[in-house]
Amino acid sequence: MSEGYEFDICKDGSVNGGIPRNQVLEVLRNSKWVENAVRIGRCFVCRDSDIDETGLCFICRAYLSSEEREAADK
Repeated sequence: MSEGYEFDICKDGSVNGGIPRNQVLEVLRNSKWVENAVRIGRCFVCRDSDIDETGLCFICRAYLSSEEREAADK
């Protein structure tokens, strides 16, 4: 792990208390969850503060599947 990055993996599979990875597609399809992430200014997966209009940071967005990327681009 790189210095400066500290992650807390929760029992439910989430990182730092965010949405578990296996629920990302569901969240991307729910505009209210995305709007909430943008409103509070935290990535809904890892809780990073540098996010875009999809509610994701650039690192989490890079790991989206093609189906998830399609949902994020809508």
